[in-house]
Amino acid sequence: GRRGDFLFLKFKKNDLGAVRFAFIVSQKVAKSAVHRNKIKRRMRGAVTNILSSVKTGFDAVIIAQQGTLEKNFKEIEKAVQIIFKKSNLLKS
Repeated sequence: GRRGDFLFLKFKKNDLGAVRFAFIVSQKVAKSAVHRNKIKRRMRGAVTNILSSVKTGFDAVIIAQQGTLEKNFKEIEKAVQIIFKKSNLLKS
């Protein structure tokens, strides 16, 4: 896996020729379901924006860490790009 400032990315190769994503926000990060869903929507939106430049053939899980709730969409989007680039999962 790859750790960012407030996001953690785990990934594993698959033989599907496609990429699949999962988003995890625990109750430790945000007690309220409304806040957890808000974080998930922001993470999903950030991944959607970079989807065209992401390599295929793996499953990815993005896990929110403490402090994610205080971040706005632009900060989450930047963090997603950084962890994907560090993990070498972006097309060149």
